[in-house]
This record gives sequence, structure tokens and C-alpha cells, in this order.
Amino acid sequence: MILQRRSLATAAAIPLVLVLLMIALAGTARAQTGTIEFTVIVTPASGHPEPARGQMIHLLRQSFQETRRQAEAAEPKPDLDKFIDGLKQTPELKVWMKKMRTTTIMGGPFHTLLTPDDMIHVPEFLSAYLEANLTEERADVGFPKPKFRAQDRTKNPAKYEQDHKQYYEALRKYFENNPQSADTIDVYLADSDHTAEWERVMDGWKKRVEERAIQDAQTREFSAKVETDLQGRGTFRAPPGSYWLSTLAGYAVAGDVHLRWNVPLVVEAGLVTRVELSNVNAERAPR
Repeated sequence: MILQRRSLATAAAIPLVLVLLMIALAGTARAQTGTIEFTVIVTPASGHPEPARGQMIHLLRQSFQETRRQAEAAEPKPDLDKFIDGLKQTPELKVWMKKMRTTTIMGGPFHTLLTPDDMIHVPEFLSAYLEANLTEERADVGFPKPKFRAQDRTKNPAKYEQDHKQYYEALRKYFENNPQSADTIDVYLADSDHTAEWERVMDGWKKRVEERAIQDAQTREFSAKVETDLQGRGTFRAPPGSYWLSTLAGYAVAGDVHLRWNVPLVVEAGLVTRVELSNVNAERAPR
């Protein structure tokens, strides 16, 4: 009987031991992790600070900016020279575009790049310049008029070539002394401007980069994510180490203010790290 009572007592004690062991293990686990408590506060341009409710915040093991940089390196960037080679323009204009690293031949920045030699040697520029200026209004103020005759091309090629050369030199000097004479050539260059096409190519590449960066951040660099409560607060538990609080490519919106974050922090075992995400440490959306 005594042995039987001891066996029963031992059996009854086993669940208690397991409970105590589980409590001890839980305490050890808590001691080996840290806590992150954060608040997201957004201040509109004209208003009071307000909590960002329902804002998804990601805990990443690497800066999202670095993840995006790696995505850019992994996603082949469009080749401008190859794009220019595929255009239906004169070889001279293609050479100019490659030299200037642009497909834009309209607007203020284009005019600052244009030289007298460019105006004469690039057929598209010369044609637009002549169309914009060979009017009675321009002729009266000294814009050069061509003196060569079409029939001389076959009857007297040397004279035709010499007259052509002299005329182009006169145009070059006129443009050099009167740069404003090219102000209206843009309208005649519209069909040769490929800004919109190149921007579409680049926008497609940027979209692919952003998609790759977001995917990598949500898989390879992902630790946890949480949605803020009505007070704009959230909590993470994580092993000790360096982390980043990030909205990825998303923005918190308050009035006319659009903000996103990529804020570094350090988690220490058994300690609480508190962070406020606000206008001060945010990246603003480009206008």
C-alpha cells in the first residue's frame, strides 16, 4: 500500500513538473528576445499630428533601400545606345543623342545643349531651323538666304558645293550671334523627339525593379509585419540584432502629406526598443 501511494504521488507530480518546465522555457525564450514598440504619427502640412491607423509596417533584416539597390543591379537596365540605334533618324542625330545621353530635342534643356555646329551638321536641326526662320519677318532682320541654284547641282557642281558651304557658314554665324533665332524650332522637331518612348522604357524597368525589391523584402529580408492600431501603435518581438522598420513602397497619407519609412534600430535581449515614425525620420513622396 505504501509503495502504491508513492507511485500515485509521483505520477501526480509529473504534470506539475512539465508545467514548471514549460514556464521556465517560456521565460528563457522571452529573455532571449527583445521587444519593439513603435508609433506612427503623421503631421499634415496644415494641421495637427495624427496617428496613422491601419498602416502596415514591416520588420526587415536589411534596409529596403539596399534591397532596392540590389534589385536594380539584378534587373538589366535598358541600354540607351541600343534604343537610339533602333530609331528612324539620321545617323548624325543618333550620334548627337548618344553624345549628349538624351533623346529629348525639345524644350529649355535641349536648347542649352545646342551649338552652332550641331545646328548645321544635324539634318533634323538644320531643317527645323530653316523652316522656323525662312519667313519675310526673319529675312528682313538679316537671316541668311540661300544663293545656290538647283540647276547648278548638275551644271556646275563645284560652284553649287561652294555656295552651299558658304551658306551653311553664314547660318552658323547667324545662330551664334542670334541664339534666340532657334526658339521656335521645337514645333518642327516634334516627330523626331523620342522622350515619351524612352520614358516608357525606363518606367517599365523601374516597375520591374520595384516589384523585385518588394518581393525580396517580403521573403529574403522579411522578419515580421504588423498593422497599426487606432492609436497608430504596433509591437514586434524579435531575436537580438539590427533591423529596419519599413513601409516598403507604400506611403502613410495625411492630407497632402505622403510619407514612408526605412528606419534602423537595434534589438537587445530582454529589453524594449521604442521608436516613433514621424515626419522627422520619413521619406516624402516625390511630387
